[in-house]
Amino acid sequence: MIIINVSTGHWNSEGLGCLPDTTVPAVYTALQSLPACAAVKSKLKFFEGHTHCNYVPEVNNGFMIGGCGMSDTSCDPIFGFNVIDTTGDKVTVYYFNVNEETSGKNKVDNYAAILNCIQTKGVSGCYDLAQVWASQTLPL
Repeated sequence: MIIINVSTGHWNSEGLGCLPDTTVPAVYTALQSLPACAAVKSKLKFFEGHTHCNYVPEVNNGFMIGGCGMSDTSCDPIFGFNVIDTTGDKVTVYYFNVNEETSGKNKVDNYAAILNCIQTKGVSGCYDLAQVWASQTLPL
């Protein structure tokens, strides 16, 4: 099964150089409305950034992965990464929360544990260290 990542981009909102209707969610929505995309509409997903946070803005379809260590007015400094696994009969989006700070102090520091696990077991052997951001049975 192929999941179509229609939009991986920087802009989650207009402004600061992003023109109207060109944000990642806007492009995602526009593609969903195209007749040519009707057959794959349920497989469309997006990953966005700009806001320096990591969270799920649209359950099973949209993912904010903009936190790479810089603080933001919306969240404390955070660093993490996603893994999209389409093995078996489902698609799962995992989020590995590597490091998170509050007022300059680590409140989460999973760097060594995640690195060691991936080096010894491979990424799929370390899903117990990740959050499940989405899990859908295939076909979608």
